[in-house]
Amino acid sequence: MDSSLAMVADHDRFYVSFSYVPPASSRQLLDELDFISEGDARDWAAEEVSSSAQESGSAWDFRAELWLIPAGVCLDKNDAKERVQALAHATWDHRAKAVVWTDGIPNDWDNDDETDEPETGH
Repeated sequence: MDSSLAMVADHDRFYVSFSYVPPASSRQLLDELDFISEGDARDWAAEEVSSSAQESGSAWDFRAELWLIPAGVCLDKNDAKERVQALAHATWDHRAKAVVWTDGIPNDWDNDDETDEPETGH
């Protein structure tokens, strides 16, 4: 996780984790970023999902998860999981050729390498 995320901020932040499932494999983390604006976070997430899905095709499952980190929360503390809010996730709809946002975050993180698991626990 980016070291800037471990710092406590005096404003809400929006955190995006971007992951994929290659054909016949488990979900892997590709990138994660911290944003001050929810709009900027959603724009980045949608662009990553869209461009990756269009480049790699329908056999890959790309997803961006959007989290709200309230002001004053430090992600490296044990109690941060209860205070971080799962807002939504974006996936690629191959039929509509568009990014689709869905409320909430699926709890299906199945990465064999626990060191790459986002600190939010999903």
